[in-house]
Amino acid sequence: MKTTGNLGLKKPDGTDIVDIADLNGNMDILDTAVKAAQDHVSDAVKHITAAERTAWNAKASTAAATSSAAGLMAAADKAKLDGVAAGANNYVHPNHTGDVTSTGDGVTAIAPGVIVDADVNSTAAIGWGKISKTGSTLADLATRSAGDLNSGTLPAARLPFNIDAAKIGAGVVSNAEFGYLDGVTSSIQTQINNTVKKSGDTVITGTLTGPKFSANGTEGITHQATGDTVGLSAYRSGENDYQLRVNNNASGAQQDTTKPTLAMAVDVTKASPGFRMWYRPPGGNSDSWLNTFEVNALTGNLVTKNKDGLARIVAQSSSWAEVYYVRPDGNDANNGLMNTSGGAFKTIGAAIGALPQVITHSITIYVAPGTYNEPVYVGGFSGGGMLKIAGAASAATTHTITGQVSFIRNTCRTEFIGFNLTNTTLNAMQAISCTEAFFQYIRSDLGGSPVALHAENAKAYVNNCVFSRRSTAVLYAHTNGEILSQSNSGSGNATIYQAAYGGRIHGSYDSIVGNVQAGTNDGGIVTTGMGAVNPWGDNTQSQRSYCGAGPIAMQFVPRLTWTKVNYGGEYSDQRNEYDYNLSRFVNREAGIYSISAKTAFDNNGEAMNAHLRLNINGNHSWMLGGQASNINGTVIVGGTITLDMPAGTIIEVLLWTDKPSGATLSSDGTYSNIWITRVA
Repeated sequence: MKTTGNLGLKKPDGTDIVDIADLNGNMDILDTAVKAAQDHVSDAVKHITAAERTAWNAKASTAAATSSAAGLMAAADKAKLDGVAAGANNYVHPNHTGDVTSTGDGVTAIAPGVIVDADVNSTAAIGWGKISKTGSTLADLATRSAGDLNSGTLPAARLPFNIDAAKIGAGVVSNAEFGYLDGVTSSIQTQINNTVKKSGDTVITGTLTGPKFSANGTEGITHQATGDTVGLSAYRSGENDYQLRVNNNASGAQQDTTKPTLAMAVDVTKASPGFRMWYRPPGGNSDSWLNTFEVNALTGNLVTKNKDGLARIVAQSSSWAEVYYVRPDGNDANNGLMNTSGGAFKTIGAAIGALPQVITHSITIYVAPGTYNEPVYVGGFSGGGMLKIAGAASAATTHTITGQVSFIRNTCRTEFIGFNLTNTTLNAMQAISCTEAFFQYIRSDLGGSPVALHAENAKAYVNNCVFSRRSTAVLYAHTNGEILSQSNSGSGNATIYQAAYGGRIHGSYDSIVGNVQAGTNDGGIVTTGMGAVNPWGDNTQSQRSYCGAGPIAMQFVPRLTWTKVNYGGEYSDQRNEYDYNLSRFVNREAGIYSISAKTAFDNNGEAMNAHLRLNINGNHSWMLGGQASNINGTVIVGGTITLDMPAGTIIEVLLWTDKPSGATLSSDGTYSNIWITRVA
């Protein structure tokens, strides 16, 4: 049996018989050994290992260390080490000789004359007291004066700025006089010889000023004589305004304000080049110039202006496209050629006044959003071109005009587009004696204005406009006026179309609502839809009043009582004028109408009379027919009548009978019905 190496514990092999005594013996050995270890750990004695013991034995003694024996550090040595810097070594400072000398104590000195100019930093500040002021080349500057600089050359860089001119030469030239030489690039005498009149030349008399030009102000070259002689001036006013003027009276200090003055100018401004002439009456001041006329080289127009500055073109021609601008923040003194506050007109009237009367191409006046408190008058324009006044791109309220708009006696095409008209007393627009006037995107929907567009001896085309609350008519063609209306709308109008004295109106795709669709007198013609060969051509049939209805049930009529016949089954109603619930017809337009009505009932041999008549506006009016009978069978009562009726006439049919048992009306539409047709 095997045993352990330290305590000799028995270890049975696989073939050994396990003896309890062996196990108990092992337990006893372990118990003894473990108890001894416990006792050893728990006692008060400190125990060390063999290695610790060896280390302790190698420690030095408590004596201070010497150069030959190890020991503890003395206090004096520790204090000395505390005063040594990190990295210090046993350095011995050497001694140097020559230009730079040093000794072991660290004192260093530089021999005289060793440092040269190149060795000195250019930015170094060296005190004046440390510079030797003696020698053969450096003067004692503290005691020297300008008189001592009597030889040699002093570089320009050494001179200070702003030397007073009185200190140069004899001191007779001032700073201002010295400044006159600035900018001189050649001989002054040569320049004088080439510019000043010499002996034998024509002598200039009077006052000569200039040349003098600047970026701002009114400056130039002026020659003006005294008295009544002619004055000549060339000047610039602003950046792009250059003028040459000839006056019959002097200006400025020599002007005689008791005499009239006439001025002529050649103007080379970018915006308005050309020739102008002014007139000022006696006693006038600088604000009294009257612009008599001007010729614009850019447009070729001859323009006259009155004392208020209002322009009128009297001779002109337009052969290319022109554009003008109007803005609420503009100024009528501008030329209207730029869309800025400094370039645009303030009023539409000013822009129209600047136009040529003969238009051979296209001219457009662009009007910015805003309110323009003015009437608009476009008149007297001719030519093969076109004049357009353009505001919004829809019938909006962004571009408002408070006055009446008039197009009168124009033979060229005119267009008026995109404005809100708020005039409530006069017709909103009128076109008189115009060959081609186009109105688009116009809104006029405030009450009070009688007519939206009045056309007289003019051809007008109205498109995509909004017209409401017209007290007379939306469109009025008078005395050979012609209006084509397409795709317009509006509501609350009295009459939509009114034509008189040969005036003609055609409406197509309009959705304008009015109490009366159309009215005519004295040869006026109104057509709608597809048009017509004549006022009652076949293709207008669908636009005429036409309706028919019959009963939907039997109806009892008591004896001796006027009773309305119920025609509750509608057959046709082209203009929505028949109310089948009330069995009532109300015409939308005045005209001549054919009315045919009848009804039927059975009689059982009673002696009786029956009468059928029209009830107009609630009153018994016209008898349609009557019947007297005592037979057994069907009694039919009816008739036809033609009436001239104003718009809004109410038509109903009533039956009266003295049949003792009353009458029961038939529900058969063959025998009982009503038909109404407008025939003229």
